Amino acid sequence: MLQLRLLGPPEVRLDGTLLSALTSKKSLALLFYLATTGRTHLRDELASLFWAEMPDAQARKNLRNILPTLRALLGPHLTITRHTLGFNHTPHVWLDVAQFGATFTGDWRNLKRSALSETLALYGGDFLTGFYVSDAPAFEEWMIGQRDRLHLLAVRGLVSFVEDALTQAMYQQGLAATQRLLQLEPWYEKAHQLQMALLAASGERDRALRQYEHCRQVLSSEFGVEPTLETNAAYARIKAGLPLHRSRGDQLVHAVGASVVRLQQEPPPAPLKLAAMQAGQPDLPPLYGREEELHRLLHWIANEQCRLVQITGMIGTGKTALAHHVAQLLQTTDQALVDGLDHPQILWHSCRDMRSVEQLLHDWLEQLVPGYAATSREAREALLLDQLRRRRCLLVLDDVERLASLGLATIWRLIEGIVASEHQSCLLLVGRELPVCSTYFEVTTKLARSLCLEGLTLDAAHMLLVPYELKGNAILKSRLIEQYDGMPLFLNLAARIIQGLGHATLEVYIGADAPLFDAVRTVLDSEFAALEMLEQTIITRLAATPQTLTLPQLHQALARTAALPELLSALQRLQRRSLLLTTTGGFTLPRLIRVYAHTLVERHYQEPRPLCLRQPS
Repeated sequence: MLQLRLLGPPEVRLDGTLLSALTSKKSLALLFYLATTGRTHLRDELASLFWAEMPDAQARKNLRNILPTLRALLGPHLTITRHTLGFNHTPHVWLDVAQFGATFTGDWRNLKRSALSETLALYGGDFLTGFYVSDAPAFEEWMIGQRDRLHLLAVRGLVSFVEDALTQAMYQQGLAATQRLLQLEPWYEKAHQLQMALLAASGERDRALRQYEHCRQVLSSEFGVEPTLETNAAYARIKAGLPLHRSRGDQLVHAVGASVVRLQQEPPPAPLKLAAMQAGQPDLPPLYGREEELHRLLHWIANEQCRLVQITGMIGTGKTALAHHVAQLLQTTDQALVDGLDHPQILWHSCRDMRSVEQLLHDWLEQLVPGYAATSREAREALLLDQLRRRRCLLVLDDVERLASLGLATIWRLIEGIVASEHQSCLLLVGRELPVCSTYFEVTTKLARSLCLEGLTLDAAHMLLVPYELKGNAILKSRLIEQYDGMPLFLNLAARIIQGLGHATLEVYIGADAPLFDAVRTVLDSEFAALEMLEQTIITRLAATPQTLTLPQLHQALARTAALPELLSALQRLQRRSLLLTTTGGFTLPRLIRVYAHTLVERHYQEPRPLCLRQPS
């Protein structure tokens, strides 16, 4: 039996005996990498991962030199061929990382507390604590990425465990979990909030107040900031002797931070209820194949009363049209509402022409409180949150990728205030790239949801093409749909152009040699020009490579012109814009983006090289 403990200081045991023969750091690193990734790797890839600074021949020789020891000790657990290396995950292998990660898949929040507790017990510390390999920056980057991912899973699991313990009045179990949570992240304000709630609920009011002071001190020393309004409100209620929490049998649910919290003792407003969608709703544009997404968004906003909902996806997926559909249905469909409950007020803004967050606050307040008197930023935020408590609103921000120019700190503060405060409204963000801080809220709260739109299904795309009456059979139409990745915008553009060109059949417009239409290429030119030079270079390099590329391979393909941290940041930005696909084998491009990048190369160069369409300043 092979046991690998990688959460915390790494430990390898074979049949219960600690393996001391594996003294080489790179032998251990190779074993950990193969076991954690769980797939077969090319030898050249592994050589580049651990000896990137050496010539290829020397790197491969170094890899061969460490294999005999691994083969002698762990032969049955490894698959070693002339060109590849892999790890055999059999019933005779126990890997804490695999067991820990497998728990946090699917709807893991419905796990029994005992099962979640057993999984969290596996987290003996951060991934490969204290383990370091010199002269292997690519492996170091991979290790840090795994460490961050598993750390976030542990935090999410502990928060879920504590919230369940709080509602079930299992205060001592909850306190033990919050202590562990604060050991992982001493500055995590939500952990302090949960600790305060547990202490107050168990009758230890003085300790709860001291926990607030400790939270305030940590936030001040680490970040130079004060606790949020939510933490201050909880502190004020504890100090005044007001209850924060009762058991589930008392019909009062409490959550802290951005969970489902009801600090008031009066019952919450009745939630919106969803009814079956009616066909042929008046004044609604055609919506092909988005019924499931539409129901999901309405459910999040109406039934779950989420405070933050996000729609993202590549340009052309129909994000704005879907958001309009949601807003119009919430405003006009009586069957979607409880009797006697007013329709939500819709406040729709595009970020294209927005000059500042202050302007956005002013515009919102002018619609909610005409002639309002608040002048300072703090007073406006407080007034906005008060209005969101008093009425049910849907605040829609379209084209949110433009928010980055307004400053991350101001956007973070605004979104955090809306998500963390108790109210009955929802902020809907729509854009090709969401603010970086949005990922934080997805991880730390149950009241934030995100939907990434992809191309239409084949059936839905065929329905979209019906009004154009294109000449050609279903097979040709399917090829056209595949050529444009099922993207509604590009399918409409292509179909309109083909319809306008007359009698030629679809065969002329599809296939490997068929060019993109000018209208489609113009849209993608604009999207490509908005990218940084490194992002453009990544796209053109991936387009020139038929197979997927791992991070080390891509770094090498770019001739290491960018440092790994810069490359990782660029990959994340492309992924957020849905211009990059991540598979088990590495990185690749969506079909349409690959075809477009090939046209760029053909238009500008004889061979692939970095392209930049950005205008000189």
